Amino acid sequence: MMTAADVVREVTAASDKWLAAMVSGDADVLDRLTADGFTYVHSSSGLDTREMFLDAFRSGRRKYTQYSVDSVDVRTFPGTAVMNGLVHIKLNPRGEEMRIEARFMGVWIEQGGKWRMVAWQSTKIPDA
Repeated sequence: MMTAADVVREVTAASDKWLAAMVSGDADVLDRLTADGFTYVHSSSGLDTREMFLDAFRSGRRKYTQYSVDSVDVRTFPGTAVMNGLVHIKLNPRGEEMRIEARFMGVWIEQGGKWRMVAWQSTKIPDA
């Protein structure tokens, strides 16, 4: 039987792959790591369905130069893990670098022995 520490280790490893794919733009990895019904709420409050999210990477419209997290806490429940922390994002839309600091929540579920993200939501930290 998997312990809470095992779940945290597995979800953290899946999250690391997800973060790397966000920067590399690897839609195939993101596809494998997101569950059917996945939703992504941007720090600007925009909402992407799984299809919209993946299409933005496949088309090249979404390109991050940094997508990293820290101060992460993972809580486990049967078949579910909820991850909270800080996310640091850099992107370059329309030729101007943007930096976003936000708090995030990522919800992971176990499906077929693999961990997949089912929801992400971030809230921008106002500029000081």
